[in-house]
Amino acid sequence: MIRLVILIILASCAQILNAQKHELPCDSLTNGSYIHFTIDSEEIVETACDSLIHLFSLISENDTVRFAVIGIAKNKNPLAKQLAHGRAQLVIDKLIEMGIPSNRLILYTSLHQEPEKGEPRDWPFYPANFTFEIGVYLELNFE
Repeated sequence: MIRLVILIILASCAQILNAQKHELPCDSLTNGSYIHFTIDSEEIVETACDSLIHLFSLISENDTVRFAVIGIAKNKNPLAKQLAHGRAQLVIDKLIEMGIPSNRLILYTSLHQEPEKGEPRDWPFYPANFTFEIGVYLELNFE
């Protein structure tokens, strides 16, 4: 009986630590304007604050505005640029499937050089222990 209780407590602690490791607190300024991906992949990771539904809602609430869907390239390597473009295109395709008109979404990529080891990991980089990263973000397009 005691072993079972200890195992249940350990499992609960592991779930809490795992959730804390993978979830960030919601930021009211940027809430809903990012899409996360498994590191170096095109696999979308939706969080409580940032998901395709959040992007859809944000775009729908501003129905007269065009949006830049910006894929993040972590370095100048052609593969990083290709990944950034592919991620942004994937998000655009999903938003169009959800009903956003394609003429309201413009694809961009942007270089955000990953910090060297020991340098601060400011936006858009999370601490090194995260298994996901910001891959796409949304901005108003003023063109």
